[in-house]
Amino acid sequence: AKRHKQGYSFTMAWCGWSVQTSCSESLSQAIDWQIALMRAREASRKGLGHRDAAHCWSTPLREDELRELFEAQPKLHVSFRFSAEHEGRVVCTPSVRGLALAADLRKRLLAAMRFPRGRKLQDALDSAHAVAIAERKNLAERRSCIEAAIDTELKRRMARVAPKRRAP
Repeated sequence: AKRHKQGYSFTMAWCGWSVQTSCSESLSQAIDWQIALMRAREASRKGLGHRDAAHCWSTPLREDELRELFEAQPKLHVSFRFSAEHEGRVVCTPSVRGLALAADLRKRLLAAMRFPRGRKLQDALDSAHAVAIAERKNLAERRSCIEAAIDTELKRRMARVAPKRRAP
């Protein structure tokens, strides 16, 4: 686990992917997440016998493997980033939370890498960063809506159970 200002996180790489946990203030929780991620990686590697090797590169985990990871560690959030070497340098997609989005960004990056270094690759990277920013904004908006709904529900429930006061 790595220490940050916000807490501890862990990054694990496999199949060209970097999978990073969110930060936790608890070192113990970060270690639990590290163990869960290592188990998921091993399960993914064992599962390669049941799927073609190209799938390993398309996503680090299958959706069902990711679901099992989240069921085992409900407070865990992960982000995905794909890296590949192109003309002597490493190019990366931005980190995103969604597995399907990460796979799509990887696909776009690899398509752009078929061309010599130049505008096509830079356009793909710029587009990927714009998509990642939009994803973060969407997640923040959804989180805000959920928090507002929870606040409204809490107030409704508290009003229902609050003792009724008598007028003097």
